[in-house]
Amino acid sequence: MTALVDLSDERLRRDVERLHRNGPRVLFEFLLEIGRERLLRVDLERRVGRYAELDPGAIEALGGDQFPPRGNR
Repeated sequence: MTALVDLSDERLRRDVERLHRNGPRVLFEFLLEIGRERLLRVDLERRVGRYAELDPGAIEALGGDQFPPRGNR
């Protein structure tokens, strides 16, 4: 049986991968834009702070630094 694929999820995943390759400055500007346009700056700052405290070694050990292979979600 073939797994159903949500094309919008696949497109978002591909775009996130491309955004990530552009480095931290582009991600920073992206988040600033969302915060400014949606009036979410304080919430974004809180969430970014929480994610920034995660242990990179633990994330990598658990496989959380990579997307799962397509079709395995």
